[in-house]
Amino acid sequence: MSQIIISPTHFTETSQFLIDIFLVTSPDDVVDCGVGEPFLDQLVRYHCPIYCILHCDTPVASTYKRKVWKFSKDDYPKLRRIVSAFDWNSCFHIDIDPFTADLTKTLMSFCDTCIPSKVVTFRKQDPPWFHNEIRLSLRQRRRAYNSAKRSNHIYLWTKYKSLRNKSNIVVRRAKQNDLNKLATKLKTSNNCTDFWKTMKLFTSLSPSSHDTQPLLCNGNIYETNYDKANILNNHVQSQIILQVPDHVNLSSSNAVEQSLHDFDISIEDVVDLIKMLKTGKATGQDSINSYVLREIAHEIASPLRNLFSGNCLCRLQES
Repeated sequence: MSQIIISPTHFTETSQFLIDIFLVTSPDDVVDCGVGEPFLDQLVRYHCPIYCILHCDTPVASTYKRKVWKFSKDDYPKLRRIVSAFDWNSCFHIDIDPFTADLTKTLMSFCDTCIPSKVVTFRKQDPPWFHNEIRLSLRQRRRAYNSAKRSNHIYLWTKYKSLRNKSNIVVRRAKQNDLNKLATKLKTSNNCTDFWKTMKLFTSLSPSSHDTQPLLCNGNIYETNYDKANILNNHVQSQIILQVPDHVNLSSSNAVEQSLHDFDISIEDVVDLIKMLKTGKATGQDSINSYVLREIAHEIASPLRNLFSGNCLCRLQES
């Protein structure tokens, strides 16, 4: 730590001393500091106060937005008709990247037309039982408290107590409903994944506890994750001894390069693979839900076959 006060703070008739200290771990965060004027009107023996202004960033809880699909209110017959009637050859491109982008963009536009959705804001600091009704109730309670504290009127204090009791009831009910839902899920579900997800909520460590301690290697202390990862990697690598027979040559000159130039995929294979998709998994980078793919498996199978087949250009030219 660093002492940032360097001027004397205590004065007598014949001496002056620095008896006040201000210790900081990061001097760069200090905006201004110094010794102030004495409070009392004394010119012989007096003590001056010290002051320090620090620059502190208030941590902001990270939030993110995500589109949530309302699959219970979808119109899959309409989606199947649109996907089946669309000319997917118009999305074809000799380069796989634009071909994939156009196909994904087109399919997502069809989903926006047939499946309702909304954009939801997720706050990582909120517990799972926290919802908008609780947030609104707590906001009303806070406003009522501020108003009652400013005016100190009996009517506003009564209103605040009423909103406080209401918010407490809403919070208790939300917690109990979340516990009941979790208990019902664990009792009725035969999937062990649900059990281990629940166990993870109670056994998972905080983010700070995942950081490893500084490592001592060859007399040097390493604190960054990059240096610690390299040290551990080198240590593990040094413990591996590969026993290679004398007649085996691992040089790259004898490596045989093989490539897959062409392969065939049938529409039935694509449909079978789509039907095997698990609906409970998160979407990938394309944001296409596996639940939607399973519902339109027969209609989307042909475009996907052209996308993943090695001879898709020949098929499109022949059709």
